[in-house]
Amino acid sequence: MFSQIVKTVEVVSLYKHGIATKGIVLSKKIKMTGVDISYQFTDNRGKVHVSKEKIRRVEIANDLVEGATVTVFYKKDNPAKSAIFVYRDRK
Repeated sequence: MFSQIVKTVEVVSLYKHGIATKGIVLSKKIKMTGVDISYQFTDNRGKVHVSKEKIRRVEIANDLVEGATVTVFYKKDNPAKSAIFVYRDRK
């Protein structure tokens, strides 16, 4: 649980202070523990990065299909630190 809290704090920091760009979903793998999403994006220097993110709630990742456009936030001085923005519609 502690590692999930740390990850959440890091992601919130990226959302607040990171650089936003468009990315593309490369693959989606549904597992018992959630969904693994692989994606790529290009940083502000033109370098392409490929990253992976685990989403614990499968229903949140329904729209994340191969080829879909996503918003990626990354750390300016370390683009390897990135996260996709997943909009959660709270009804």
